[in-house]
Amino acid sequence: MLKVARIIIALCALVFASKSHALVDGERFIVYLTEYEKSLVNDPDTVHSGVGMYMGLVYGVAEMAIVVNAICPANGMSGEQYLEIVRKNVRLKPQTRHQSATAQILTALSESLPCKKK
Repeated sequence: MLKVARIIIALCALVFASKSHALVDGERFIVYLTEYEKSLVNDPDTVHSGVGMYMGLVYGVAEMAIVVNAICPANGMSGEQYLEIVRKNVRLKPQTRHQSATAQILTALSESLPCKKK
């Protein structure tokens, strides 16, 4: 049930993000990431709209990257795996916080899920 609720929140956030933000800066993205991390430990002070924004941004960029062959994930890769790849990458590279959310997400995913060169 919690997984379904997270997916619904992420989809709502994606719709909201597309209408209200042409660009989410890196600092705002860190706020969303922090809320997502709080949700992982069931922190009662979690701001769930931030969780949804994080998930929506990551899923949206991942879908776009797959469509344009910027990343090549393994078959059966779960949404949670994309969220974790981005979370770990962003936390390990604080020097990239000046970049937009989209740039940080795309960099994390493309470094972790490169396409084989032909």
